[in-house]
Amino acid sequence: MKAKKQKKYSLIKRITIDEKISEDIIRILISSPAEDAKELKLGEVKWTKEKEKYINSKNFADIMGIPLSKHKDFPFTGFHEGQVFLTGNFKINREKKSPDKFLLGNKDNEFLAIDDSVREETKRLYSKVLEKGEGNV
Repeated sequence: MKAKKQKKYSLIKRITIDEKISEDIIRILISSPAEDAKELKLGEVKWTKEKEKYINSKNFADIMGIPLSKHKDFPFTGFHEGQVFLTGNFKINREKKSPDKFLLGNKDNEFLAIDDSVREETKRLYSKVLEKGEGNV
């Protein structure tokens, strides 16, 4: 009998605030790294297909994986479309204003806004396209 292939639990997830449906309902998109790794670099990681979920002011912290110690830093009313977060078991590997490297498997859950890092990566890719010409990235 063939053994079932177990999917490993992802240590980290990317959450994007996709759309504010109403004052108390927000659609988020959740994705995990496509491959297991001990280190994650934002500009190099491939993410799985995003799954949509709906959050409200009562369930958002649990669904998004916000640790109790950070609830006051991330109130439901503070979310807006386009924000991007990392949640899970990780720690920052390199200190800088917009961290882009993370070590996975830290014992404590973390929750971190990565909007600046995502914007920087988008700018870098856009510049690369302009330098090399369309379709040559």
